[in-house]
Amino acid sequence: MAILITYLILGGGSSAFLDYIADSKDAVKTVVVEDERQEEALNILKSMKSRSKEHSKEVGKTSKEIGKLMEGRDADTAEIAALADRNFESTESFNSDILDLRFELKNHVTREEWAQVFSGT
Repeated sequence: MAILITYLILGGGSSAFLDYIADSKDAVKTVVVEDERQEEALNILKSMKSRSKEHSKEVGKTSKEIGKLMEGRDADTAEIAALADRNFESTESFNSDILDLRFELKNHVTREEWAQVFSGT
């Protein structure tokens, strides 16, 4: 039960997002032919991947901490709430960072390239 509650509070992993980045990376290699712009776009996707992995580790750590707290009958709801708050702040920061990187990526490709790279999304 503790695992289910922790999952509901913290959300799932970011493997789907990492798959999305990998697919986007392959598409950028195919669609963006200008070496300098392609390299910049790939570097941004690399930053997205790195930030996603970092966030996933943070969520995993918080999940374990909450799980340990919830195992005992004397679970301190204030501690659990503090950990959940920390997770929400981390997720907000992650979302903001990824959005900023998305706009940065959009500045390095043409409108047509963008449409081709993300046509399946």
